[in-house]
Amino acid sequence: MSQEVVVACRSYSLSETLRSAELAPIFADAWTASRVWEASRFLAERLARFPSAAFDVGDGASVLELGSGCGLAGLVAAALGADVLLTDQREALELLQRNVEANAASESERARLRVAEFVWGSDCALPRSCYRYILVSDCINPIYGQQSWRDLASSIHRLSGPETVTYLVHEARGEDEAMTDFLAFSADMLQCERVDQQGRISLFRSMAAAGGCDCSGERTALREDPNTLALTRFSQVH
Repeated sequence: MSQEVVVACRSYSLSETLRSAELAPIFADAWTASRVWEASRFLAERLARFPSAAFDVGDGASVLELGSGCGLAGLVAAALGADVLLTDQREALELLQRNVEANAASESERARLRVAEFVWGSDCALPRSCYRYILVSDCINPIYGQQSWRDLASSIHRLSGPETVTYLVHEARGEDEAMTDFLAFSADMLQCERVDQQGRISLFRSMAAAGGCDCSGERTALREDPNTLALTRFSQVH
């Protein structure tokens, strides 16, 4: 099953089908990756409409999407010129890869899209130690449990340099204690402000309050494993 989504006059065909081998953990929350959520649409549309001062990716700026799901926001970022790493849990990687292959409009755009497994709160290495932009949509949800969004906050902070901007979209559900807890927990790590709202969906902009990572002088290369779709980080020889 696929969903057709139009963003900035461009159509994206997004597979929402997990294959049989990916269905085992479905009740553990992996199934949430196989749907194009309204928050993801909202973020993608805002990215396409942002002025360059708010989302300056035309020169291949690095973008990390956490909890990518079907990958819509990351795909739109790549279409705008960004160098994008789409991440999710292992069960969602093949779905993500299919959507990359189906929607890259050119070889150059395809070359700017990578897929990797990343577990929030883990210390596993990504191709970069920090990113110019981090994208998050609908990842703060009671079904994931309190520790999940606290791990998310910690990962955003760890992967943020002094100039990193995170755009986080949240859809409020019920009394929305999840978002309240996220903001309280991350207050010492992230400076968050609500910059847009439509109904129950809000867009937050955040930057690292202190600490984070030092991106200066880093050079990395990517090596893709065709069997696992994971990416291995390795240093270039100077």
